[in-house]
Amino acid sequence: MSDIQFLALLRNRLADAPPPADVDWAEMVRIADRHELLFFLEKYADNMPPQLADSLEQRWVSLMAQHLAQMQAVEDMQAALEKAGVDYLFFKGTVTKKRYPDPMLRTMGDIDVLYRPNQQTAFRAVMEAMGYGDFQAGRKNDTYWKKPLVCVEAHRRLIGADSRYAEYCDGVWERAKPVPGLSHGFEMAVEDEFLFNVIHLAKHLSEGGAGVRFILDVFIYHHLPMDESYVQRVLEALGLTRFYTVICQLADHWFAGKDCAESVEKLGEFILQSHVFGSARIDAALQIQQGRLRYIWKTCFPGYREMCSMYPWLGGKAALLPVAWGMRGVTLFFRRGRVAGVMRTVCSGDKQAGQELQELYRACGLE
Repeated sequence: MSDIQFLALLRNRLADAPPPADVDWAEMVRIADRHELLFFLEKYADNMPPQLADSLEQRWVSLMAQHLAQMQAVEDMQAALEKAGVDYLFFKGTVTKKRYPDPMLRTMGDIDVLYRPNQQTAFRAVMEAMGYGDFQAGRKNDTYWKKPLVCVEAHRRLIGADSRYAEYCDGVWERAKPVPGLSHGFEMAVEDEFLFNVIHLAKHLSEGGAGVRFILDVFIYHHLPMDESYVQRVLEALGLTRFYTVICQLADHWFAGKDCAESVEKLGEFILQSHVFGSARIDAALQIQQGRLRYIWKTCFPGYREMCSMYPWLGGKAALLPVAWGMRGVTLFFRRGRVAGVMRTVCSGDKQAGQELQELYRACGLE
């Protein structure tokens, strides 16, 4: 019952309507927290018990401060990257929040930006000059922090090289359009923004689950004017046509009150009980379906294409793959506490739960 009430609350907020009757506000806060949708409740502060509203005031102020700091950071990065001649493309939350009726409703944990892999050194120099002192290298992206409010994920590619969606995502620069008035800023067409959101949702579901915010994004984009024939052609090529139909049905069921199939409702129940990015427990249950040892091997020894994303100098030098693995081994050694935690989670994964979830995914068109 509380989930139904929460969805009704989100639906009313999107429509700028009053809240539903007899709202259990404490429960709404608990669910909104889990899905990182707390600002959806800010408009209804006067409808809440005063003590609860007062306790949330500082959190709403913090969310607004983070939003302003992130947007200022985007502007500052644009100016610095333009000056340095580094090509860039913002994506995910930075552009998705602009599609919402109020950008504050779409929070994001970090700023996602794509740059050309051959400009990695120049990009890092720009970030360091801007005061992003904390840095961590990753498989397909590097992470920069300017504490306490700004985290930047700087991507060399949109998705992992071993993903079934890599070919489409790797064509992003060919499809991207220059941002008017900028020399090095690029942007996706709205269709490609939406398609990447669908891919991103499929990826998170396959790895560890996903929360309500992903379906909100689908609802927002699905009702924007776009070239549906192009969207359908790409989805068919990616094998995501059925999945796309399901998540659009779910979005319209939740936020437009339309009917949907039983399998769609079951997927919705799973998402409602999840966290915004799923959980390590779900990830472990899914990943061990092909065997624990295989998962551990892939984690420690990624394939050549994935390693090229991590170490661009490896491109065209497959014979040096063992050297790159050795370098990665050193990195993992210094993160051994975190690695050990991941391995413990995987080894304790619930194989039966993973099988049941895979069956649900197949019913929804997601292999």
